[in-house]
Amino acid sequence: MKHLKKNKFLHLMVAIFLLKGIFYGVYAIPLHMGSTPDDVGHLSYVAYMAKEHKIPVLFKTKFEETSYRNYDDVLKNRDVIDSNYLINEGEYRESEDYNYIAQHPPLYHLYLLPFYLVTTMFTSQLSNIVIVLRLATIPLGIITLLCLYKTLELLNAGDIAKKCAIVCFTFSSAMQYFLTIVDNDAMVICLSSVSFYLFIKYLKQANIKDLYLFAAASGGIVITKYTGAVVLPAYALIYLYHCVVRKKQKLSDFTKQSAICLAIFGVMVAPVLIQNYVRYELLFPKYDSFEMRYNYSLYQFISKIKYFDIMFRNIVNYTGWMVMVVTSKTMKVLCSLIVSYIFFLKSTKFKGLWFIPFVTATIISLELSMEYLTGFIISVISCIMLLSISKYDLTSQQDKDDKEVCILSLAMILSYVIVVFVSQYKLFVAYGMARALHGRYYYVLVLPFFWLIFRNLNLYNEKATKYLPAITFLMCIYSETILAYLGMMQW
Repeated sequence: MKHLKKNKFLHLMVAIFLLKGIFYGVYAIPLHMGSTPDDVGHLSYVAYMAKEHKIPVLFKTKFEETSYRNYDDVLKNRDVIDSNYLINEGEYRESEDYNYIAQHPPLYHLYLLPFYLVTTMFTSQLSNIVIVLRLATIPLGIITLLCLYKTLELLNAGDIAKKCAIVCFTFSSAMQYFLTIVDNDAMVICLSSVSFYLFIKYLKQANIKDLYLFAAASGGIVITKYTGAVVLPAYALIYLYHCVVRKKQKLSDFTKQSAICLAIFGVMVAPVLIQNYVRYELLFPKYDSFEMRYNYSLYQFISKIKYFDIMFRNIVNYTGWMVMVVTSKTMKVLCSLIVSYIFFLKSTKFKGLWFIPFVTATIISLELSMEYLTGFIISVISCIMLLSISKYDLTSQQDKDDKEVCILSLAMILSYVIVVFVSQYKLFVAYGMARALHGRYYYVLVLPFFWLIFRNLNLYNEKATKYLPAITFLMCIYSETILAYLGMMQW
């Protein structure tokens, strides 16, 4: 009966995520180009494949004319009437700029291609095509949600931990936004979650089929977006440790299953990489050259753009494209409060509630007086807490599988954050301005991050944790209301 209730909760969350996705895709987010990141490029990518039956070429293929004209009209504040923008055969002659999205591999766009072809059989109106492609992206979010629940269940997370994580995901305005819009990050987030679940399942149940499916999902990540591959070395190291050190697997068995995994992975990625080398003489083509045009130091990069404050706000909630919706001060305080309280419980095992008003007063005081230092202080303290709590979990955890998951999660987070930080710095010295700061780039870490934050909450006094799901729900609803309102105001 208890298991049935848990399933009812999951089914309810999936239904809510689906309904909210439809609301976001059709009503909350404007249907014109420029309302979501790189939407002109992704739509042009799909339209080009539909017309030419091949993948677009970087620095050669331009934007699809109708979507580009729609974007240009919105940019110049012209009247945008949906019925005026019709995609017929997809023209590319008049666009001045090259489609920089052609640097990306094609899996997400191949996924959208059947939906585009069927839709254009019945309508050529741009807004209708956008709606269908957005709705086609929502299942990727549902799969991510299911993987999150199944992973927490597999790792024996308590009921409070599962509810907090699922509520945070389901009612996260940023998560719902990026798993609804036409953007290949949605598939990267989905496949990253699938691969994490499959790898954890392999560690816990030793089913070799899960390992092979993990290899296929990892290949899917690479041929969706190359930057997603940054997390894969952490898997390789844990896999090596698990098989050779912990399980003391025979060399012949280890070699055989590793070769099969590499073969599966190779079959997935080889066609794309070979085509890249033939076209560009590069395995991973890039639109940005990262040529250093400005002599900025790392300190200048961090201080000039208020990096820590921006990233804190962006990861919590940062959506939009032409019109941005950033995290409000209230959201910063509430989010910091919840995370700090959870870390406090884990670090001291203190069951009292006096820490809540203390942290609230401290953060509000800092927020009102020193906005930049607030983000910096919170970021530094969060990193210290994450490492210290993880160290505590590693030394006190009896389950060796859970230790491996903890190490894997930390390795994935640290390696990915460092690589993204370096890329952002390179873009800054190349263009003299902050670029690629969307929080969406970090959402591939949603499963390991939620696992580290919410695990073991069931070990504490129920009075100290029982209201956390309700508090996170109210916080997320507050954020979603703001996003939906601001989005609909753009129509």
